[in-house]
Amino acid sequence: MVTLSAGTAKPLIREHRIPTPDSKPTIIIGPDGNLWFVESVGNAIGRMDLQGKAVAFPLPRPGASPRGIALAPNGELWITENAVNLVSRMTSTGEILADYPLPTKQSGPRAIIVIPDGRVFFPQYDAGQFGEVIPAKGLSDQRVFGECRSFSTKKGG
Repeated sequence: MVTLSAGTAKPLIREHRIPTPDSKPTIIIGPDGNLWFVESVGNAIGRMDLQGKAVAFPLPRPGASPRGIALAPNGELWITENAVNLVSRMTSTGEILADYPLPTKQSGPRAIIVIPDGRVFFPQYDAGQFGEVIPAKGLSDQRVFGECRSFSTKKGG
């Protein structure tokens, strides 16, 4: 929401196209201050500077359909790969550091968050549950909380 006082200028709104049409991007600010996003149809993770120049980092698995991206306190990026049932960890240069295959088949991982202690949580939309990765231990747990369709990092949300 933008609140304007009398006599103030209108905000500037710019739109930037991502490299792959029809991708449904999730966007974050990365460790380098650039915008980072998923290209679900393009099977890539994208980085865009604030002038609109985009670079794509293709994922090594065809048809992975990335859906979520999050920044960890250590500067690494975490992504969900919906169609291949993975959570992956990558650097800001696009190098995949680790893959975490999910035990529940076709669970549909989508959004992803990293909390300050480094633990990673992601909803498994198609399975109605969410999973957790503790980086020092690998995939740790999948906790079932009834119908889990999305979650928020807002307090009480």
